[in-house]
Amino acid sequence: MQKIFTLKIAGMAGQGIKSSGILYARFANRSGCHIYNYIEYPSVIRGGHNVMQINISSEEVMGPSNKTDFLVALNQESIDVHADELTKGAGVVFDG
Repeated sequence: MQKIFTLKIAGMAGQGIKSSGILYARFANRSGCHIYNYIEYPSVIRGGHNVMQINISSEEVMGPSNKTDFLVALNQESIDVHADELTKGAGVVFDG
């Protein structure tokens, strides 16, 4: 079974969610890993909830995941929205 590590960065629009996700994805890709990025940014104004998911594997990744192995939460809303997606033993970095 293919092991896919899923990192999710979530917070308010304008906090650099997409920029930091792209940097991490580039790092993983340049380290020889396969990646699949999924960007969810429904708001078009500063302050709405935005998410970027980076799936990383040694094998080709074909789509997004509904589970999260590591969550970078830039606000409380991100914890509330994504808590049920966390895998057993998942890591969380929270900036309150």
